[in-house]
Amino acid sequence: MFFEDGSSFRDILFIEFKIVTLVTLAGKNHALDHPLDEIEKMVDASVFFRVNRQTLVSIHGIKNVENDYGRLNVYVTVGPQDYVSVSREKTVAFKHWLGQ
Repeated sequence: MFFEDGSSFRDILFIEFKIVTLVTLAGKNHALDHPLDEIEKMVDASVFFRVNRQTLVSIHGIKNVENDYGRLNVYVTVGPQDYVSVSREKTVAFKHWLGQ
């Protein structure tokens, strides 16, 4: 899948819920017509992980992961916020996905 600015799936940092928005490495936002549940099934699970109900994160967009009183915060390289929190239910699976 390629976008108007030439971005491809390898350029995606993360995908957010609400109006499903895809954010690229270049900081470009793209609205998607599919719900996040469908997108999760379309992407490579070795590259993307659903950290909470609202967000899929790409391994390519992770700058740092910090433990904040038992909750993991994933810091991303570009985006509308500095970090996204991993839900408590997904913490063990997320660490396994990262190879920890």
